[in-house]
Amino acid sequence: MMKKVTLLGLLMSLLFVCTLQAQNRKGLELSETNKEFLRANPERGVCTSYEYNENLRSLGLISSDEEFERAIAKQIVQDRLDASQGKMAPIYRIPVVVHVVHNGEAIGSGPNISDAQILAQIEVMNEDFRKMAGTNGASTNAAGADSFIEFCLAKVDPSGNVTTGITRHNGGQASWAGSALDAFKPGTIWDPTKYCNIWTATLGAQDLGYAQFPHANGVITGMTGGYVGGTANTDGVVMGATTFGSSQKYPAGNYNAPFDLGRTVTHEVGHWLGLKHITGDSNCGDDNCADTPTQAAQSNGCPTNQNTCSSLDQIENYMDYSNDSCMNTFTNDQVARMRAILNPANNIVNRGSLVSIDATPTACSTSPDFTIAATNSPISATQGTASEVFTLNFAVLNGYNANTTFSVTNGLPPGATATFSPTSMNANGAFTLTIGSLSGVVAGTYTITISAAGTTTKTVDVVLTIGASCNALVTNSTTVNIPNATTNGTEVAPGVSTINITNDVIITDVNVTVNIAYVYIEDLRLELESPSGIKINLVKNLSGNSGDNFTNTIFDDAGTTAITATTNANAPFTATYSPENPLSVLNGQNSIGNWKLNVYDNWTDSTGTINSWSIEICGTQVLGIEDTKIADSFALWPNPNNGEFHVSFNTTNSDTVALTAFDIRGRKVTEQRFENNSNVFNQTVNFNMLAKGVYILKIKTGNNEFFKRLVIK
Repeated sequence: MMKKVTLLGLLMSLLFVCTLQAQNRKGLELSETNKEFLRANPERGVCTSYEYNENLRSLGLISSDEEFERAIAKQIVQDRLDASQGKMAPIYRIPVVVHVVHNGEAIGSGPNISDAQILAQIEVMNEDFRKMAGTNGASTNAAGADSFIEFCLAKVDPSGNVTTGITRHNGGQASWAGSALDAFKPGTIWDPTKYCNIWTATLGAQDLGYAQFPHANGVITGMTGGYVGGTANTDGVVMGATTFGSSQKYPAGNYNAPFDLGRTVTHEVGHWLGLKHITGDSNCGDDNCADTPTQAAQSNGCPTNQNTCSSLDQIENYMDYSNDSCMNTFTNDQVARMRAILNPANNIVNRGSLVSIDATPTACSTSPDFTIAATNSPISATQGTASEVFTLNFAVLNGYNANTTFSVTNGLPPGATATFSPTSMNANGAFTLTIGSLSGVVAGTYTITISAAGTTTKTVDVVLTIGASCNALVTNSTTVNIPNATTNGTEVAPGVSTINITNDVIITDVNVTVNIAYVYIEDLRLELESPSGIKINLVKNLSGNSGDNFTNTIFDDAGTTAITATTNANAPFTATYSPENPLSVLNGQNSIGNWKLNVYDNWTDSTGTINSWSIEICGTQVLGIEDTKIADSFALWPNPNNGEFHVSFNTTNSDTVALTAFDIRGRKVTEQRFENNSNVFNQTVNFNMLAKGVYILKIKTGNNEFFKRLVIK
């Protein structure tokens, strides 16, 4: 019988490792299913993906299957609905680069396989994934389906240079274990968001190959780039050189029968696109595809009438272990999974961005064409920077020579300018984009779209991040006496030194430096007071600390050590320390006004002076208000609250209103747009997707924009 549809099933394999023998790459205990298979078929091999996955889960490095399934479930349902209504599925085309890893052999010898053998393999992949009539991929199984997925060898490399889509690397060793080859990958990989990377090599212990599994962005917290079982610089497929290609299409190659018809690569690319083994990696398990029969173990050879669970096994399925000669089937549900993973609308790591839909990818084109690529994006700058320059490469392909003109079509920061040099090109070379007039631009991250228009139009995005600027250190060097306590243990009015800040920014960071002459600092409490009256203890409760003086003592939240009663050996504390209370409570406040250093004494036996102190304030510039009517009428309430705010203001136009929230480091975190057809804007806005904290809300309508502090509790 067929399995039930189980979208929330077993934990999915993230890294598939197939071997011809009972090899255990991580020293893991094989599953009982694999042990039984090897006892029955000692000449065959197993995939240790299940064991590998269980190990990752035991280490807390992978999440459950549910999150991944949730990411693709909606698209699977939509694809099935479209198919039932007779809608034609678009063709997804994927550029491929093959990295041939050898040990110095001549091309065509040993693992340094020939271009012809590689081309044969690309043909097989297209025949299999497209279920091509008249080929080995033409399924004889009624369940067989056309995936409408195609592959092409890249004709353009990541830098825009013409390529064959084949790279060759002398790795300096005769064979490769999985861990060693994974360490080799980062130096050879092409951008995995634009290419399917395949490595061929002589693999240790008779490995056939393995593939890194896709998964949903953000499933695992704390993993760089969202990857598990590998990072972005290992993503792709690894194949034994003797399993790559087809002895039918290119008999002169070096092959390992019965894995000599290219189906092992089809199998591994299936894993790369999210398919499990047909067994579900357990005895009569679930591969999350309802139209594949349950199967107790992987097949050996090309058996007929094999029934290991409760119905005939689908030994033709590419995700079985059958010989290459009897594989020819992806089912409709398997196709639905692969296409959902490739659909650009889904949040799947390095898959949706790969495909071109119903078109030849630029990376595979043989027609006259061009590419543009940025070489120094992203760029980070601070507020007040006058300009920044992006450098880009323009590369022509296949005889392209049309004059191509550059422009910015989207994302330019308000008030900034864009200048290209040169303004157009028709031959290979570099050009620059200068973003000018940045000094008044609000902090944030801007994705700027560059358009290049010739006989065709291409776009490329560059990213400019404007960070908070820091005022130069402002110092008060006037000596101030610290009033002596009149009763031991009781503070008196403080000595107060004031600094007036005239540059108004919305604060993202504050640092304080003090120079105080005082014997037995245990008597003192140092307090910073903001213009709005917020008071922060820098040092307090130092009973027992007999150190003297504070000399160039810096208080910074980034400091790793606080000044305590046990740190008197460090007096006069000429270093950076964390304050008693965090200075970050000031984030989101306005900087303008009088800042005070208050120094309290609570013992009668000593006196001293504030000799000087300095304050450094970092923040985002508060822009001028072009339309004071809007600012004067603006209301945001309740503030703070848990995420649902009411926004209201009067306006003299009916332009779209954009509400953009930035975190205290100036990074854009969300934006909402509203159509306004009245002279009063009144809207309930939901920011409950944001974490608790202080944010800056930018309100923009027409040419007017201003900023308000937003607190989510």
